[in-house]
Amino acid sequence: MQRKKEKSEIQLLADAITNAILCVKSPEDKQMNKFVTRQSVARDLPQFTGDPIEWPNFKCQFFTSTEACGFSNVENMSRLQKSLKGKARDVVVATMASPDNVERVMKTLENYLEDLKLSLIL
Repeated sequence: MQRKKEKSEIQLLADAITNAILCVKSPEDKQMNKFVTRQSVARDLPQFTGDPIEWPNFKCQFFTSTEACGFSNVENMSRLQKSLKGKARDVVVATMASPDNVERVMKTLENYLEDLKLSLIL
């Protein structure tokens, strides 16, 4: 019981520090906020093979971590290249050569999964 209480107090302290950092508005402090957030948020995405059931979680983790950490297109393309496997990778491999295509990769995956769902319904 004591260990669980300590953990929750540590989490409360971490949340308070994060909230305090978020309130600061100078450019230097925003950089510090980005640094701290990147230390606490998982950089790597989960593996995604194209399973429609896994898509909402993968998509959420991608966009949430990108926003929280301020990942660039170069960083995001690297994360996508590491995480996409199987059919998901096959569908977008031609567009993964340039970091400028991050949005296109995500949209192509979404369109593929929508088409897959429709074909399963019909």
